Amino acid sequence: MQFDTLIDLLHHRTLDQPKQKTYTFLKDGETEADSLTYQILEQHAKAIAANLQSLNAKGERVLLLYPPGLKLMAGFFGCLYGGAIAIPTYPPRPDQSLSKLEAIAADAQAKLILTTTPLLPYLKGRFAENPMLATIQLLDTDNIIAQNLESHWQEPNINGDTLAFLQYTSGSTGKPKGVMITHKNILHNLAMGYEQSDITPESITVTWLPFSHNTGLLVGVLQPLYGNFPVKIMSPLDFLQKPFRWLMAMSHYKATQSLAPNFAYDLVCFQTTPEERAMLDLSNWELALSGAEPIRAETFERFIKTFKPYGFRPEALTAGYGMAESVVGITLGLITEPPVILNVDKAEFTKNRVLVTVDENDSTQKIVSCGRASSGEKILIVNPETLTECADDQVGEIWVSSPSVAQGYWSRPQATAETFQNYLKDTQEGPFLRTGDLGFLLNDELFVTGRLKDLIIIRGSNHYPQDIELTVDRSHQALRPSCGAAFSVELESEERLVIVQEVQESYLDKLDVDEVVNAIRQAVSQQHQLQVYGILLLKTGTIPKTSSNKIQRHACKVGFLEQSLDVVGSSIYQEFDLLEKEKEAFLDRKTLLATTLEKRQELLISHLQILISNILQVNKSQLDWQQPLTSMGLDSLTVVELSDLLQDSLGTSFPATLIFEYPTVEALANYLAKEVLSPQPSANYDIGLVADGNLGSGFATPVIAIQAKGSKPPFFCIPGGVGTAFYLHSLAFHLGQDQPFYGLQARGMDDQAEPQTNVEAIAADYIDALKKIQPTGPYFLGGHSFGGQVAFEISQQLQKQGDEIGLLAVFDIPAPLFSSFIIAGWDDTKYMSEVVRLFEYFLKENLEISYNDLKVFSPDEQLNYVTEQLVKKLHVRSSQAAKRQVHSFVKVLKASVYAMGHYHPEKLYPTPIALFRSSDVRTWNSAIGLTDTIRNQLQKNSFLGWEQLSQRSVELETVPGDHITMMLEPHVQVLASRLKTYIDMPSKLTI
Repeated sequence: MQFDTLIDLLHHRTLDQPKQKTYTFLKDGETEADSLTYQILEQHAKAIAANLQSLNAKGERVLLLYPPGLKLMAGFFGCLYGGAIAIPTYPPRPDQSLSKLEAIAADAQAKLILTTTPLLPYLKGRFAENPMLATIQLLDTDNIIAQNLESHWQEPNINGDTLAFLQYTSGSTGKPKGVMITHKNILHNLAMGYEQSDITPESITVTWLPFSHNTGLLVGVLQPLYGNFPVKIMSPLDFLQKPFRWLMAMSHYKATQSLAPNFAYDLVCFQTTPEERAMLDLSNWELALSGAEPIRAETFERFIKTFKPYGFRPEALTAGYGMAESVVGITLGLITEPPVILNVDKAEFTKNRVLVTVDENDSTQKIVSCGRASSGEKILIVNPETLTECADDQVGEIWVSSPSVAQGYWSRPQATAETFQNYLKDTQEGPFLRTGDLGFLLNDELFVTGRLKDLIIIRGSNHYPQDIELTVDRSHQALRPSCGAAFSVELESEERLVIVQEVQESYLDKLDVDEVVNAIRQAVSQQHQLQVYGILLLKTGTIPKTSSNKIQRHACKVGFLEQSLDVVGSSIYQEFDLLEKEKEAFLDRKTLLATTLEKRQELLISHLQILISNILQVNKSQLDWQQPLTSMGLDSLTVVELSDLLQDSLGTSFPATLIFEYPTVEALANYLAKEVLSPQPSANYDIGLVADGNLGSGFATPVIAIQAKGSKPPFFCIPGGVGTAFYLHSLAFHLGQDQPFYGLQARGMDDQAEPQTNVEAIAADYIDALKKIQPTGPYFLGGHSFGGQVAFEISQQLQKQGDEIGLLAVFDIPAPLFSSFIIAGWDDTKYMSEVVRLFEYFLKENLEISYNDLKVFSPDEQLNYVTEQLVKKLHVRSSQAAKRQVHSFVKVLKASVYAMGHYHPEKLYPTPIALFRSSDVRTWNSAIGLTDTIRNQLQKNSFLGWEQLSQRSVELETVPGDHITMMLEPHVQVLASRLKTYIDMPSKLTI
């Protein structure tokens, strides 16, 4: 049956089933205390409406200030029956400012306030202190109902397009805005929910959501009316006081439906006992809907695991997506199947790309589907900058067209146009509601990834605040789950990360602030490669939230900047004055060698502290020098910068990876003092870092001891075409501390010696160097990209010499079978642009330098331009070091490309090969040197031709990432895990 207005709907129910007890309130969340039938509800509504009509309130805005219970229903329908516009909101707490209520009342130009007899004197007393609120007339609806005024009611002249109520948004991005919702909007949303939820008159729901918010109003009042089924209602405070009450009511009443935010599903897992759970029977629960806040896959898994033994069915748990601007609901998951949960690639996600993976590991993250749109709705994923539809594998802004979409914001024509009246730029299709939320569609399922305005962008990488907040949640037991906010602030033209987080009440008296903030900094640095600028620990229950219990990140940011939050502990890096930064003390090799070892160590520690604090732009006293350097926020670029500055000041050379092998300032200083600056370097240092005359004048030994310690056989790894072993550090780290790991770095990386242009000669150089570390086999070798072909040649020469090969691990490169695998037609510009691309991968920064940008310059001008961009965009202080690095990369890449194109293996030995291919072939398919013919041949050959060279079976492993990112965080964790099984069990490779 179709209804034009909510008045028509309630009146129909009253005529059809006047005595049906639909609404029941549970006192203390457990005992039935009050109830309403359709007939009584309509009588109360008409009485209130008659009073409003006597005050000429048609079209006027009326605030509803009611405590938890059933009385708000009569006030709400009283406004509808009287032709007034209802504004449900919270009564102010005694300790709460009136500013938000005042802002809503002023924006709506409210004329009346409806409330109850017990609240009336309290509100009069509070409003007496506020001149604006004091002018609004207060009406006691308990008293109005007692006067039996319903016979004076006159049916108003309204229709489906009449405004029913204003739902004021939280104001998290500014002043509260009133969403204008019509009868037609509501009835469409109710019909959509009815259709998607399989509601019947036999359905029963339990809710504790507040009616003063649109979600609670729809779920607890209007949906039961539309579906003609009973609802059991408890106060939100009763639920929060004892979460078990919610589940006990579901069990006792054999309820079939309930909606709650994500945090509630977590709460009942953590705050119910096994004895309480044993009392439950949740077998009747058909729809457990999670909505109103970001949804976490781990919450779903935890809830299902916890309550499945008590009859809960996994397919009952589903997610929905909606917002006040579309009444409540936009999408809803199927209730006949378990929730759709995807594993997506983390690194790709930061680039707004969606790469779904089968594997679940540290390089992926889970995301829960919010279901599908209903009939009559249309959802698009739109690029928020170009205003055109995104590709299927891209994250974009969610745009919605639906009869549920509201009419706009009250008295805000510009904001209404910006949000509700949007058209695609290329096709002019529209109008659409811009939700401000980010997401993607897959098989018509909507996945919501975050909030556009909350997105944190640091050094060109996107970070979702909820991901960082989850990391913080897990970092220390003193932190209150789901009660934190991550956001960025701009300092010195750079975005800096801030964390605001509540503390568990039980820890307030025993809080170890230093321990907690250090745990947060380390967790965020390790998981997200970000430095945390500021951390505020807040008193329990004080973090700003919306009326629907969402964290207000913008309010947290304002509170941080205005210092208005209730802080119990903090750690904020002091503002770093570039003009007054500490100058590096002058140190040179001669001066240091003239001192004692102890004094040398002391000078180096001080020197390192100054260099690091200047690079990070953080005052030296603010850093914990006992922590690993990576926990301070040093990334790959700043490590290289620190290494270059040290080498310049000390007049010596060593690999940047040394900083990872000795991760604290003290450890690094002690090593430099004893080894690098020792008058007689140890044999261990001579192997890895000093010049070796046998390898040619001016050429340091290629072996880089990324991790020299460990009891296992060493693993020797050759990097790709640019020759640097720096990016192999992460692979070494994740293989474990007991695995010695040596990188074999190309001749020419010092930008002095000329690189080799022959694979056989490169391999011979590397064999001379590695045999100083491991004189005899079996040898464990690996190589990425071009390095894979060099590693293969090393294995051939070693076997020719009579040595055994334990493993050859090839990382994402075809076998050297075809002479056409040559990078033909490349000019100087193309080589430079390829080096720029690699810099962007390694440093996670878009340098915005294209081939066409470089084409207008000569090679020397290109070098200067790229160096300038590195200095400008990444704040590199040593421009000469940056210039040397770019130049060496280009020079080595040219030599590697030439060598690769002219390499033809001769006699083949039965080499045990494990091939590791990247799952995302887009980067590799567009790689240098692959003609269409060769590409087509290789796409048909999973082993990329290596099976023709091994004379043994080739083991194939597919790992997440593309040709480059498979070697970088977070994908490298999977690569390391797979590689480790072959190193530990060489027998896995069979003949």
